[in-house]
Amino acid sequence: MWESRVGFKTGPSAGKPPTVASVPTFASRLLWGLVAAVLVGAVLLVLSVVRPNRGVDELAETPRVVLVAMSGTPEQPGFAGFLAILNPASRVVKVVPVPGTLPVVAPSDPLWSEAPRLTPRQIAAVVGRDLHIPVSGYFIVDAPEAQAVLSALAASAPGWPAHLTSDQLLRALGWPYGIPGAQGQLDALQAIITGLPELPPSQDPLLNVALKASHTNLSLYQMFMLATYIRGDTLELAPAKGVGR
Repeated sequence: MWESRVGFKTGPSAGKPPTVASVPTFASRLLWGLVAAVLVGAVLLVLSVVRPNRGVDELAETPRVVLVAMSGTPEQPGFAGFLAILNPASRVVKVVPVPGTLPVVAPSDPLWSEAPRLTPRQIAAVVGRDLHIPVSGYFIVDAPEAQAVLSALAASAPGWPAHLTSDQLLRALGWPYGIPGAQGQLDALQAIITGLPELPPSQDPLLNVALKASHTNLSLYQMFMLATYIRGDTLELAPAKGVGR
């Protein structure tokens, strides 16, 4: 039986990232730049001075599998996400699309329709179980806020591809049924990684709202390390088969 989302915690590093209200504007924008990229192509970048979580410092030392996704609401169900496979022995970050058609319990209740009723931990558990991959972390952003950021990106990021409208971007990522076009998803992720740091300062309030709508079991230190991997290396689309081995 699934547990309620209300009051759910997994440990000292569970729950939403701390607020960035006290972080200077520039740092806040840099932080969100990779947060939004995580949900569709990279991950949260934070200040390197943040104290690490001593229980999970090994993120940079051993292979890790992190679920990055956006999840809908009961009124607007949907799911789009991927697994980021991090291996310190490789300069390539493997990206494995997560099908929204994965059955939560039975094929009649696919992940894309059930995600709004599940906690982030439960979503990660379903993905790990059905893909036979041990998922060690998750970063999930609520769809309304994520969509607002993507729309702002398509409308105001300098150099953004003219053909990649916000609707086309969402479809490329697999929203709402979690069925992306293989190469289309990878191209969208690359565009987002390039475009997010270029969003104008006028988007700062929107980015901070989206930060508050994120859910993760990763510490800030882990997210910093994940951002370092994804921002600095090459994304490569990979099949789910064999990732867990």
